[in-house]
Amino acid sequence: MCGFTCRMFGAPYPDAICIEGALSGGGIPCPSCSTEDFLRSIQESAAEDLPAGQGAPPAHIWERAVLFCHGINARATFEALPRIGTFTLYDFPGRVSSPEMAPEEADLAPFIQRTWPWPIPEASAHLRTALMVAARGT
Repeated sequence: MCGFTCRMFGAPYPDAICIEGALSGGGIPCPSCSTEDFLRSIQESAAEDLPAGQGAPPAHIWERAVLFCHGINARATFEALPRIGTFTLYDFPGRVSSPEMAPEEADLAPFIQRTWPWPIPEASAHLRTALMVAARGT
């Protein structure tokens, strides 16, 4: 147990604690001591997710997870990103300055697909660059 606590399950107080690398109450990998596993679980979940209405698209959910992990354990985040590699997620067109691809399924036409890594808009310019370099493994 690394002792990490956070709000994870909807309570207005810290409702999760790391027990043997996973957050209590949900079996979610700990973002502090199992950072790569946490990011992989978010990536896998986002890859299976389809955008709905005006909610956050899967690409934005991934970005928030990367920034969350970076804020908790920057070193582990930078080490995990090149091992996770590239993948494609759905996004809103024009939200991020990076190449966009049309979705393979016609009924998803209002959305685009984006291949990681791309610049995370909410990150500072320095962090944005550092994350992209790390994710490319260069």
